[in-house]
Amino acid sequence: MNATVERKEVTQDEARSLLRQREQEMKAPPISQAELDAMERARSYSAQRQADDKTDNSTLDGAPGTIKLGGRTYLVGQPGLEDASSVAAFLKTHARKPLNELQDDPAFAYLPADEQKSRLLDAARLQLDQQRQPWTGEAALAAMMTLQGVRFQAWLLIRKHHPEFAFDDACKLITEENYVPVSIELDFVSGMAKLGNSAGPPG
Repeated sequence: MNATVERKEVTQDEARSLLRQREQEMKAPPISQAELDAMERARSYSAQRQADDKTDNSTLDGAPGTIKLGGRTYLVGQPGLEDASSVAAFLKTHARKPLNELQDDPAFAYLPADEQKSRLLDAARLQLDQQRQPWTGEAALAAMMTLQGVRFQAWLLIRKHHPEFAFDDACKLITEENYVPVSIELDFVSGMAKLGNSAGPPG
């Protein structure tokens, strides 16, 4: 028995309205609501981590400089200038791509061919302009606090002492369930929190 899937018809006016809304989102800084929520959760974890740090002077596995992932303890290095190119490459891949997003949008298919061409040109120009603009600190911070961003940080900092630690390892060990606390722990054990970064002491 073949299943049939109903397709909701969308008028051209409705398609234009949806695309206008998404175009405004594409022009905004590349920070989604989910990323902003993650930043807020990180601040909460950070406050708790700082409180724990004041009362726990243990020098065992949880001591500064190490992190436990998947039952194994890893040494964590400090970020340095030598990491700048790797960070830049990660941010480049994280950038939003308005042209791709437009082509993947179901509403786009309902527009007349001439209007599709016009919108594709606008999206291409926007994408080129965004690629030329430097990342703001807030946007870069938000990118680093996504799931992929935390995996990237873990790989970047752990491989300094464990060269065999691959990005695939970070992807297996860091998940949707644990990436926010892992991000905070990385900040503390790498020393970044003391510099007052994303998870560092509040201003």
